[in-house]
Amino acid sequence: MTLREFKTREELQELLDRETEDERRELPDNNLLENAIKLALGPEYTATELQVFGYPRSNSQYLFFVEYSGLQPPLIHVRKPLTGHDLALLDESIPLILEQTKHHISKHGKILSVGDVIVCDVFHRHLSAFDGSRWNIIINNECGLFYMTATQREALMKENTDAPSGFSFEPVDVDRDGDTIHTMWKYSITPEITKTSLRVLPSICARNDRGEMVGWAMTQRLGMISNLFLMPEYRGRGVGRDLELSHAKEFVRRELRVFKYVETCNTSVYGGSLRSPLWTLWTSDDEDNNETKKPNPTYYRMFERV
Repeated sequence: MTLREFKTREELQELLDRETEDERRELPDNNLLENAIKLALGPEYTATELQVFGYPRSNSQYLFFVEYSGLQPPLIHVRKPLTGHDLALLDESIPLILEQTKHHISKHGKILSVGDVIVCDVFHRHLSAFDGSRWNIIINNECGLFYMTATQREALMKENTDAPSGFSFEPVDVDRDGDTIHTMWKYSITPEITKTSLRVLPSICARNDRGEMVGWAMTQRLGMISNLFLMPEYRGRGVGRDLELSHAKEFVRRELRVFKYVETCNTSVYGGSLRSPLWTLWTSDDEDNNETKKPNPTYYRMFERV
């Protein structure tokens, strides 16, 4: 098999149609695939580049979503085969992906891999052989994938998500508020990337009765809800929940899947999402206990060249 890039609109659309055919469209594994490709086929997003690599076969295989820019180190999100890992193929694929991104890796001295622990471990092993350097893990965030099923999306659209009394929800005014959002976002990279995301992708903010922005939610280029933030003094009033769900409604209106990654260490948000009837945690059968499910964690693992 030969790894290839899906470049043209026709190739991306064909990939989307093939991988989300029939019941596969509702698989949580395909949340990111569907949204990332739909957004890539939408309004032009110029702050970062996105490349999609995979295998031109009719059955599911590894897919690699690579985002980068002159100021952003490569982010590589891996969708493993729907049937489970093929470790020999993964071992073959990772060096090819590193070769495709070597210029950007060399320039930044960093790379962010996103996938399960097996994917991230294979990246680490091949990075060491990639250029003879030693690579340290500087970020290793474990996240749960929360998503909305078709039934939950239908229930969402019937839910009252109007802003609580004394607040209003509206699209972000990028010229007025873009710098504030960028400065307060711990994972922001450049003002251009933040502001382009706010302008091109779905975003929303909350304002108090004085018109001051007190919270916001964004969309990451690969299609997930991100950077949900509420000023501490306004928490505990239901504003954050309604803001997030109002943002999620825009995803549904645009025929996008609704999903987010929540760090397991963020116990309040993680626990609240678990308790919510509108969110489902991606799980699989527990091999040690047939009566229980276990989470399928996703890792954001950043490597830095020493």
